[in-house]
Amino acid sequence: MGQTTKLNGMAPPERFELPRIADRISFVYLEDCRLERDDGAVRAVNQKGVIDIPAAAFTVLMLGPGTTVTHRAIECAAEAKLSIVWVGERGVRFYAHGTPLSGNADLLLRQAYVVSNPGERLKAAKTMYHLRYPDEDISWCSMKQLLGKEGRRVTARYRELSEEYGVEWTGRRYDQKDYAGNDPLQNALSCANACLYGICWAVIFAMGLSPGLGLVHTGMDRSLVLDIADLYKEKTSFPVAFQVTAEGEDELESRVRRRMRDIMKDQRFPGLIWHDLETIFGKAEHSENPDGRNALWLDFTRRVEGGKNYG
Repeated sequence: MGQTTKLNGMAPPERFELPRIADRISFVYLEDCRLERDDGAVRAVNQKGVIDIPAAAFTVLMLGPGTTVTHRAIECAAEAKLSIVWVGERGVRFYAHGTPLSGNADLLLRQAYVVSNPGERLKAAKTMYHLRYPDEDISWCSMKQLLGKEGRRVTARYRELSEEYGVEWTGRRYDQKDYAGNDPLQNALSCANACLYGICWAVIFAMGLSPGLGLVHTGMDRSLVLDIADLYKEKTSFPVAFQVTAEGEDELESRVRRRMRDIMKDQRFPGLIWHDLETIFGKAEHSENPDGRNALWLDFTRRVEGGKNYG
């Protein structure tokens, strides 16, 4: 206890030495391989060859079926604050995650306050709506009215993309239990959305927020993930799915993932999501405990140092 693990005589990097999440590349999806450690890289090995993934250069590692992971690979990812998410085949299901980047709970406390206060929650929901549709006055809207407006906007966007790419659209109908029985567009949408959920979940987790405390969505362990992903679907996963489907069905999911990855890299998605989350919940305000050191609560504005006897 209390000792620092060393690799080749070197201690793991300190938090301040790691690249900011805004400076990292979005994600890597892997399947049918074994993950090992090679110094500061996670090494993926299979019969086709070897790929070294610099752990501190990426935001999230998506592990699909057929992946096995060594303890040292997880150790490397944890030291670099590389979020790992375990996903289903083609990345269309999300199972689990690990290792946050955040060192304190300030934003989590702010999130809990906003979610628990009806007035603040509606205000935050309006902020999210404004991020998507800045041209509309919603100051007078109730939550039900916001949902109605959003539904009409999304429906119109589907129809617009259908006409643009010449792909028939009859509504969102996706059966998770019968992937092969779904039409290509439905599968492409699910695959594109899964990539979006993965990167949103990773940034939410990295910031120390709770993915289960949503503002619009509620009652699920990924409610906030769905909220935040909705900010970007109409400009990312929706057009990617329609465009890739229009180009043909060969290797549909692989082409969707690559297209989503390129968009996330070009638009520096981790930093964008981070900025939007701070716009919604505000920046962490408590400077006296920036690294998550042991502290005790006195009242709503004050903390004292932990590990002391105040008797």
